[in-house]
Amino acid sequence: MIALGAARLMCRKVTSLCRWSRLARPARPAMLRAGTLGEPTLDETMGWTLFENGKTVGARGSENGAILVDEEHDLGARITLEQNAEIAPFAITCGIYGWAFHTRFFGTRAAADQDLEGMKNAIGLILLKIPDVDDPALDLKHHEVSQAISTFVDQFP
Repeated sequence: MIALGAARLMCRKVTSLCRWSRLARPARPAMLRAGTLGEPTLDETMGWTLFENGKTVGARGSENGAILVDEEHDLGARITLEQNAEIAPFAITCGIYGWAFHTRFFGTRAAADQDLEGMKNAIGLILLKIPDVDDPALDLKHHEVSQAISTFVDQFP
């Protein structure tokens, strides 16, 4: 847990990509791998549900604010919106399990809400790029995922 905390602090300082480990996922059913032309489909990025069935809403989040929105993607990510965060009125934290953690701060709820859905869609598309453990192009795809995460951080600084 100490190493994870150190990685989180480093990410917070540079608001950048952190890879705790280069994880691949177990093989997915073929219907979840890609759309008809090999590109992810929008339906496949919509796997967001309430984290812990909404039990965390109202609790303190990682930025010490009250959680307003807390959702998890079934392919391995989480996004949280907090109000009255420690250093800003609103914060969005998101993580792609085993790959990245990113925090953004906002002055208004409207500004946070404006980016929340776009961030969720972008994370969903990144999740589809994470290779299966049996993928013959595992190393190449790890690089592609890292690039996609860097682009995400640039798009949502």
